[in-house]
Amino acid sequence: MHIIKLDHDTHIWRRFLQKNNTLIFHTPEWKQLIEKSFKKVKTIYFAVLDKEDIKIILPFLYIDHPMFEKKLISCGFIEYGGPAGKPDSKTLEIVFDEISRKYKNRADYLEIRQGLTEFTATLDKIDLIKKTEYKRFITRLGNSKELWKKISKQRRKAVRKAEKEGISVREIRMGDLNDVYNIYLKNMKIFGSPPLSKNFFENFFKILVLNNLARGFGAYYKGKLVALLIGYTYRNRIHIIINVSDHNYLNYRPNDAVHWAFMKWGCENGYNIFDWGRVREESGQFRFKSLWASELHNLNHYYILWKSKETPRIDPTNPKYKFLIWLWKHMPLFISKRIGPWIREGLGI
Repeated sequence: MHIIKLDHDTHIWRRFLQKNNTLIFHTPEWKQLIEKSFKKVKTIYFAVLDKEDIKIILPFLYIDHPMFEKKLISCGFIEYGGPAGKPDSKTLEIVFDEISRKYKNRADYLEIRQGLTEFTATLDKIDLIKKTEYKRFITRLGNSKELWKKISKQRRKAVRKAEKEGISVREIRMGDLNDVYNIYLKNMKIFGSPPLSKNFFENFFKILVLNNLARGFGAYYKGKLVALLIGYTYRNRIHIIINVSDHNYLNYRPNDAVHWAFMKWGCENGYNIFDWGRVREESGQFRFKSLWASELHNLNHYYILWKSKETPRIDPTNPKYKFLIWLWKHMPLFISKRIGPWIREGLGI
């Protein structure tokens, strides 16, 4: 048994994915998405090889950015991380020893998002710090008619209103990319958040959507894109990563329409989980997500602090970040479009 790094798609990697419970970030396609979209980010896929088979895969991103601390994250740009396979505590200890040996002098800290919850014995031995600052909602899919009955009356009413107002929903295509990115950019400015690059969206469609590993749905009013919902569609799980809308049309309830369309599509195509992603309890999104027959779960982050004195936290209520959010909201769009992706790459979110 020894540790290797997975640099490219191989038959043993594919065999591992077929035999084990994995998430989108364990796949070669997701590795390719990150490498093509974030030029300064290094992908590191540790694998424990036992004879001719992979026992576990533990992916990381190494982010070295001049504005932020150097970090090793499993995984950046997604809410989840951690190993896949059937690792025992001893195997995980060996992997973490190897990671520490190679990166403790190169990175300020290590972060694993959510994916170590079941390995509590190992957490004690390798001195990981656990933080629970976020929550996550999931909705269990199945029969669409039964799910519709479970959704709150308020949300069902909103979906019906969207239909009456003339909102239509369809899947997003590659040819819609300019409209998709324009509505996304405007929303990031409203939120006060640096955007992903257009290159990310192009790669998302070329690498994932065309391989049935992701989908996007758009709500339209008189031919105009007014709401967008994008997510990974891997195995039995839909995992939402982007939801934006034109605020001039919110009264027509396009967000409700596009969410129900994606859920219904999931029910009809054999998906079991609709994952709403990370949410803060104090955010406006918390109540919206809670009304779709959803279950609330913790979203844990785990850290090893090599050089950092405290665990990182991007808290929008922090006065420092409040100012940055205000600044971003008032920045001209052409400037935020140029420097935003560079900042987003350094944040790893």
